[in-house]
Amino acid sequence: MIQGESGTGKELVARAIHNRSQRRDQPFVVINCAAIPATLMESELFGYSKGAFTGALENRSGKLEMADTGTLFLDDIDLLDINMQARLLRVLQEKEYEKVGSDRVVNVDIKFIAASNKDLRQLVTKGKFREDLFYRLNVFPIELPPLRERKEDIPELLNHFLNQNGKSNGLPSKSFTAKAVQTLMDYDWPGNVRELENFVERLFIVSQGAVIRQEDVLPLQRRNTRRETQTLKKAVADFERQHIKAVLNSVDGRRGEAAKILGIHRNTLTAKINDLEIVV
Repeated sequence: MIQGESGTGKELVARAIHNRSQRRDQPFVVINCAAIPATLMESELFGYSKGAFTGALENRSGKLEMADTGTLFLDDIDLLDINMQARLLRVLQEKEYEKVGSDRVVNVDIKFIAASNKDLRQLVTKGKFREDLFYRLNVFPIELPPLRERKEDIPELLNHFLNQNGKSNGLPSKSFTAKAVQTLMDYDWPGNVRELENFVERLFIVSQGAVIRQEDVLPLQRRNTRRETQTLKKAVADFERQHIKAVLNSVDGRRGEAAKILGIHRNTLTAKINDLEIVV
């Protein structure tokens, strides 16, 4: 199970796991749970037999069959319908499934990697994600930190994306001045590595000459200033979340005791924990 904010590179990590495993010569199949409507997910995942429904004019392989002996990457698994979660759990446990419109059991041997940018434990407590599926997937959890928490990676990423753009455009690579790199490191990158990659691509196209200077990245600096002056409501919510979490941790999660320290009613504290999505 890979968890992290959007744009941190969860699929890249999944591919790295596959490429370093004994299954590296077998298929790596991706299914984006956010991109497929719930009504189509069953046939997309399991496949279907000819005549299973109107329009099923031939047998079709599903993602499970395609991934047999290899790896299936389930991106945005938090958006998988709760009924489909139950069917996926059976595949994980029994290593078998049936196509839509068929009662023939198909056995599979698949490495499952799932990813989400949501806190799945919170979704479990809210009844939006099956607890048994969560623990079945969470055998080996990987947390990807956002780019703002690993800014030392930015210079390496900048060079990589510059070289990548040079090769894809058939042009010589470019470089950043030290001041330009520092400006980029001062930015928080809310879109994480994906935002950085897109920004470097734009800079590569519009910048003049072989060197990208600080003035070339000043629009980003102005955007960062606007972001720092975001709404008071969000700033207060961020502070409340951190402060309440710290107090709860100091009393081992005892809400009654935490409410006394915070000077609020226990019910008010519970409401804030739910509203601010604080993990106790």
